[in-house]
Amino acid sequence: MLLTNYTSALANARITFNGLNKTETATPSIANNLPTKRVLGYAIDDDGYFTEDFNKAAKIPKHIKIHSSTMESMQRALVENPSNVWTKVFSDIDIAKTIGNAYKVFSQLVDEETLKKESFTKDELVNLPQGYEFDRTTLEVSKVHEGIMDYINADMSFNYQNKSNQLITSTFYNPVDWSDRYNPKFTPATDIFNNVNGGKEHNVGWVWDTTADKYTNSDGAISMGGILTAMVNGSSLYLVEGKATYWGQMQGYDRNVDPEKIRAEYYASWGKSVFDYTDRELNMMSEQRRDFIKGMQEMQMKIWSANGYGGFAEKMHNAFADSSSDDMVDTIAEAYEAVDREFKEYLEELRQKLIEERQKAQEEAKKQTQEEDVERLYEQSKQTIQELVQLLKKIEEEANKNKDPKNQWNVSADSLQKAIMDMLNAQNQQAYALANRQQINAQQIGAFDVNV
Repeated sequence: MLLTNYTSALANARITFNGLNKTETATPSIANNLPTKRVLGYAIDDDGYFTEDFNKAAKIPKHIKIHSSTMESMQRALVENPSNVWTKVFSDIDIAKTIGNAYKVFSQLVDEETLKKESFTKDELVNLPQGYEFDRTTLEVSKVHEGIMDYINADMSFNYQNKSNQLITSTFYNPVDWSDRYNPKFTPATDIFNNVNGGKEHNVGWVWDTTADKYTNSDGAISMGGILTAMVNGSSLYLVEGKATYWGQMQGYDRNVDPEKIRAEYYASWGKSVFDYTDRELNMMSEQRRDFIKGMQEMQMKIWSANGYGGFAEKMHNAFADSSSDDMVDTIAEAYEAVDREFKEYLEELRQKLIEERQKAQEEAKKQTQEEDVERLYEQSKQTIQELVQLLKKIEEEANKNKDPKNQWNVSADSLQKAIMDMLNAQNQQAYALANRQQINAQQIGAFDVNV
């Protein structure tokens, strides 16, 4: 008896993970034929599919198989990994009720014969309803859109600003093909496991791995478990059952909360700093709104830290970590003084950098101007020499006309040109050296008096 109790306890042992009961492994049963592993609180078989206890909790037929990796990805993407308060819309989800919601809606879209099918070929898939209208609080379907154009037209004319709980959604993920911007293509959904990230998981908060291979048979047919998984994937999260965050409540993902009331509350405080709330105000809020504000505070402090205001962020963190203290206002005031000092130091660093950059720019400009002046003078001198040489050639020709060879001009124009060029080059080098010395002297004098 003792051995049996001990074995049963091990088989059902669980560990707490992010608020969920999740057992990774368990000792094989000796006295009882119990499952050897549980995921997210439910038993799985050797292939990783949930067993009868999951189907019973989901209120779906026993033959429908949902794979544990699908639900683990959904749990991570929706609850554990969203990057900030703007992308996290659930703080907890019920995976069994989520699949149960998909089955409840699907049973309203098709007839009894279709509902009993175990798999669907591609031809059968495209003949399933392409969209539907429903009440988000009860999941009661009010209108079924059989064809793709029927759904597209209804979606285009749907009043999304209505104050009721009526919504419209596609049955499966099915984006419009806009490859031809003037002639978009609307086709029945076939790639139902895809998403904006190629069917894979992402931490944006609503994109999870639908694990298409777990629901696709060798002949390409999709199992009923795949149909339900794809419906959750294509419903914009309205079939997900769980505890919505404050931001999720605004989107209408909590069926027990009026999103219009949450939006009015949110916009009433629009423009107010998230650091302006007192302990008393925070304690009077709902848990979701309080978590949202604290998440906004943390996100703001991360932004400050990333932009070099680490001291300020640390002081703000310490202030709100012990928000029950009586001197919290003084602590926040000190934090603002700290950021003021850091900001002034930052401005001074910028000032010094501007001074250095200005000096470099001035030096470069002077150097460039001097080089241009020397080059210009050199070109002008060269042109003058060429003109002088031409003149000398004419003088030489005139002087040598009808003259006795011994009295002819013995100085050649080429030798004269070379002599003049050597002289001018020497003068240019001296002028350039003098200009550099003057520039160095000016910098040494100006270094004692630099102002922005």
